[in-house]
Amino acid sequence: MNRLTFLAALLAVCSGFSLASADDDAQKARAAEFERAKQRTAGQDYLLRYKFTAGETIRWNIVHLATVDTKIQGTTQVAKTRSESTKVWIVTSVDPEGHATFVHRVADINMWQKVTGRQEIRYDSTKDETPPAAYEQAASMVGIPLMTITIDPTGEVLERVDKKKQFGFGGGQITVTFPDKPLKIGENWTHDYDIPVRLEEGQMQRIKSRQVFRLEEVQDGVATIRLDTEVLTPLDNPKVKVQLVQRLSHGEVKFDIERGRVVQQQTDLDETVLAFNGADSAMSYLARFTEELLPDEPQTAAVPDDTQTE
Repeated sequence: MNRLTFLAALLAVCSGFSLASADDDAQKARAAEFERAKQRTAGQDYLLRYKFTAGETIRWNIVHLATVDTKIQGTTQVAKTRSESTKVWIVTSVDPEGHATFVHRVADINMWQKVTGRQEIRYDSTKDETPPAAYEQAASMVGIPLMTITIDPTGEVLERVDKKKQFGFGGGQITVTFPDKPLKIGENWTHDYDIPVRLEEGQMQRIKSRQVFRLEEVQDGVATIRLDTEVLTPLDNPKVKVQLVQRLSHGEVKFDIERGRVVQQQTDLDETVLAFNGADSAMSYLARFTEELLPDEPQTAAVPDDTQTE
């Protein structure tokens, strides 16, 4: 290697070290600034409240993925499903205290199902005129008022009128319920509720459950909230446990403090129940639910009167 070639190689190596060092320094600077920002916000109080305007239409894209692996008497069946829908809230009124009444609809659905040993099923309400038998109930819920709900600014449901027996498009509670007081980063709060299950004898039992929330951080006005579900009623019956697996969600919610609404959330389920139908039976349930706020639609001049029951 001649002198010029050696110097060029040395310069290239040194430049590489210099660029790598600059990248490391930039990453360290960003990490330090992020840590300082966390420390600045750690002592702040954040009041989380829902905010709505009469006449506005709010839409979310919902995606629900699930795989259910069931084994009974040596036979295994795997069911995979995917559903995508557009959830719509049409705000009909907001009183001076911020109590908002809205009509809940599902604007469209796109569903898919594959079960071991059966032909896969698909249905897209925006394209298909006639749904398969398995999706007739879901199709009947599209584009009509499903329920009318009134909530206060904390998300507490004050009144709910169901128009029809509900079909599950995925998801859990209507809203995340916030405490009365402002919150600091790292602070927890809970929401207790009951889950109805059916016993072998046919009677209904209410299982006491709790959602545990934690304010993880606030960045650019968006609060990140951790969600976990706990079952408070002692359980030793697998036939009851198998009815709860779809309700034991854990995940994260993004809430825009200024706009006063959920902008994004993701919850995951990964549960296995043994001996729910014989000693050698087992069911594994793996699912993910995501929700994302869609762009605003223009406010309507006249608010549809969907508050009356059918």
